[in-house]
Amino acid sequence: MAMRDALLRRFGTGLAALATILVVALILAPIVTVLISSFWSAPFLQLHGHFTGANFSRILSNPRTFDLLRNTGIYTIGAASIAVFLGSSLAWIATRVRLPFARVLGILPVMPLFLPALLKDTSWIQLFSPRTGLVNLGLMQLFGWSAPPFNVFSL
Repeated sequence: MAMRDALLRRFGTGLAALATILVVALILAPIVTVLISSFWSAPFLQLHGHFTGANFSRILSNPRTFDLLRNTGIYTIGAASIAVFLGSSLAWIATRVRLPFARVLGILPVMPLFLPALLKDTSWIQLFSPRTGLVNLGLMQLFGWSAPPFNVFSL
């Protein structure tokens, strides 16, 4: 037991430092590569280019850029607001209200992490597709609408 503790003290710090350096390198490598490539005139890993700011000039002078940034901001603020509201509501219900399924309600928010992204995307498309989505078709039939209320392919 004492020998194991001595080995852990001796090599544990070095192993932790090595693991930290490896994780930081794996995180920073793609970030640094993209950053350097954004200031380089040639395609990725081609040495015949030169340092330039033309890539940023081209992006910032494109009129669609600001529309895309606005849509990104709307989507981000909307998604964050909905997530905070639903998360707070679920937390309050799970901790303050006596329910027979309170344990399930505590696990429910974590369940999407266990589903593959392809399965989640396919499910959203099957529910909210403009032409074939089950929710859209049901609401259109129920209320007599001629156009679908939701479009999963747009904001």
